[in-house]
Amino acid sequence: MLDELSLHKIDTAKNIFSSTLLTEFPAEFIPFLGAAVKYRHDIVHRNGRDTAGNLLSIDQGAVEELAKKVLAFTRAVDAQVLDGLLDEHEADKD
Repeated sequence: MLDELSLHKIDTAKNIFSSTLLTEFPAEFIPFLGAAVKYRHDIVHRNGRDTAGNLLSIDQGAVEELAKKVLAFTRAVDAQVLDGLLDEHEADKD
């Protein structure tokens, strides 16, 4: 059953997190998550091209920005879990 779930579908992931961890995805992250999932889909399933066939351009800055936003989203969700683990982490210190 679990191997049939796709966490690339934001609504599915939201429902799973809500029903199992009693957490909500903060609304301000939903547009970003949707765009990131779509971009990932184009990279993985369309060989790095969008639906019009245009080659996507990905630079280090975009990857770093994505990593920061994913970490912020993860912290926002984790903060809702009792005894959250990501409050302070050595790897996060600049």
